[in-house]
Amino acid sequence: MAVGTLWVDGSVQVGSVALPVRQTAALLAAIDDERSLRAAAERLDLSYRSVWGRLVLLETALGRPVASKTKGHGSVLTPAGLALRHALCSAAARLDAVLAEEGRLLGERLRELTAEPQPVCRIACSHDPMLVEVLADLPGFAVAVVGSSEAVQRLLAGRVDAAGFHVCPGPDGAERMPTGLDAAEFTIHPLFRREQGLIVAAGNPLAISSLEDLTRPDVSFVNRQKGSGTRSWIDHLLAREGVRAAAVRGYETEEFTHLAVAATVASGMASAGMGVRTAAERLGLGFVPLAEETYFLAARRPESHPAVSTLLDRLDTEAHRPR
Repeated sequence: MAVGTLWVDGSVQVGSVALPVRQTAALLAAIDDERSLRAAAERLDLSYRSVWGRLVLLETALGRPVASKTKGHGSVLTPAGLALRHALCSAAARLDAVLAEEGRLLGERLRELTAEPQPVCRIACSHDPMLVEVLADLPGFAVAVVGSSEAVQRLLAGRVDAAGFHVCPGPDGAERMPTGLDAAEFTIHPLFRREQGLIVAAGNPLAISSLEDLTRPDVSFVNRQKGSGTRSWIDHLLAREGVRAAAVRGYETEEFTHLAVAATVASGMASAGMGVRTAAERLGLGFVPLAEETYFLAARRPESHPAVSTLLDRLDTEAHRPR
């Protein structure tokens, strides 16, 4: 059996043992963060004996220690343990993203088999974890996740029926609508408010608290792609604070969704990334708030599809829940 085989049940083969990726990653993270097996057991709501047994099983399968215990100083992960933690966190984050997308596709196909054919509402939208989840649960949508400016351009060109986007406020704090969204032709709905900020490792071990901290030599950054509203945000905030983008290590490294940025931070491949609080919370990461913004939905007037009204009703319900 090849070491490192990933099974469809979310476990990874190490020697003759199949280890659950998420539970093992959580175990290593708890030991690393708490620096104590007993404290890690309390955090995971497990007995000390159970945590000890899992650690022994892991070390036996791996053939090397992943944690070292020093009398009076608790337990810390070995270099092998730290590397394994980062590898498993990255695998778990990416596995969750793949499973969510496959679940969405499977749900769409099952609905196609059980529901009457209906007109498809084409929507292009900037990524938001809540919006994407809501759209995945609603029939009748063909969804393209793109940057805010691209979503609006597709709507103006008639390639989609609705566009989801957010805008960077100007110097006076006002959120100005993109050029071309004429109120006589389009309806514009403010959907919800959300926080943008720096997604950092759990517990913020590097004590990142400002944009200036991104220029430190011990900090690396992962960015959103050019054309996204979030990229416009970080560009705007850096300029406002007088921080040079060229001084930020990794500023040209791009991901296309908030969850992908969070997964990159969770894997240890970057110290921080710009994104929404929801994405950080989904992966158990830290968050340094920088600004708030409104997420909008624009649709042609009169709205082309009843599905748009259904979406607005559903989002109104979701937006009033804790995020």
